[in-house]
Amino acid sequence: MLGAYISPLYSGSDLAWGIEGTVAVGDLDGRVVMNHLYLLGLEYKLNSDNSFFVEGGFKTWSEVTGTAAEFNTRNINHLGMREIFWNLNAENTKLTVGLQTMTAGDYFLLDERVVGANYRQNYGQFEFSSQLGSVKRDFARMGDFCGTRKIFYMAKGTRAGDDLGETNLF
Repeated sequence: MLGAYISPLYSGSDLAWGIEGTVAVGDLDGRVVMNHLYLLGLEYKLNSDNSFFVEGGFKTWSEVTGTAAEFNTRNINHLGMREIFWNLNAENTKLTVGLQTMTAGDYFLLDERVVGANYRQNYGQFEFSSQLGSVKRDFARMGDFCGTRKIFYMAKGTRAGDDLGETNLF
């Protein structure tokens, strides 16, 4: 989402940037939980058709339990990448290669962050689209860096693998 809101560093600059911050705080059954996610996005235009985009940041999760007189604190911190890719955006051809958010027509069909390639070619009224990628828990939408399940102790129901190429089909 941050990539859609970046602005040139200055008028006429090939470098664009943006920042995003998300803070969530809750009190659940005597537990105070906090989640902070801060991101920086940079896009460098190589020419009118080619660009390079990188987006990463810092996430911290904290939990405080107990009473005011005696409490326990637990913290988890992550540095991580959300997206890093090269993009070709020519008149009828689009190609994106790298760590990227990939969707396929309907968000219920595919809406995930993957390492892979996304190719689209327009032929007048027709479009050819091909997507190939792999998901890893480190960067999956509900993975260790970008997910917020820890706030509510939700089970890790997603089955993103520990390694690229893992599958849950077999």
